[in-house]
Amino acid sequence: MLKQLVITENSVEAPIRSSMDVVEVGRLASGLPVYTDRQAYSADKVIVINRVKPHTAFRGAIIREEPGHPLQPGRRFAR
Repeated sequence: MLKQLVITENSVEAPIRSSMDVVEVGRLASGLPVYTDRQAYSADKVIVINRVKPHTAFRGAIIREEPGHPLQPGRRFAR
C-alpha cells in the first residue's frame, strides 16, 4: 500500500518497519484486546498511515466504540 502512495524509505528518508509481531496494549470495554506492532511499541515516534475501506461483501450492523482514549473507550452503539 505504501509503495502505491509513493511512500518509500527513500522518499521519507527514514526506515519503514512492519511485522506481524504484536504487543497487547490494552482492552476495550467489551473485553476485545487492542494490539500494536512490537516495533512501533518500542519506537520513539510512529507515523500512522491508514486506509479504511469497508469490505464489499460485509452485511449487517456496524458496531463501533465512541471516540475517546483508545484504552478507555466510550459506550458502544450500532449505526
